[in-house]
Amino acid sequence: MNAILIYLSKVFIDWSYTTNAFFGWLGQLVGDPYNAVVMVFCYIGVQWALLYILYKQRLFLRV
Repeated sequence: MNAILIYLSKVFIDWSYTTNAFFGWLGQLVGDPYNAVVMVFCYIGVQWALLYILYKQRLFLRV
């Protein structure tokens, strides 16, 4: 997939804000001790979803 793109996207996309916008309710639903674990999986899932969409559309960053 676009490994270079995901490293460079940190500059342009605030992944923590995006994850909290989509899945903040899930972290509150789970509760305090497991909130961090759930949010990490959601964080990775949001990044993976972007890469999957780009892969399906055959958009690749070429260097």
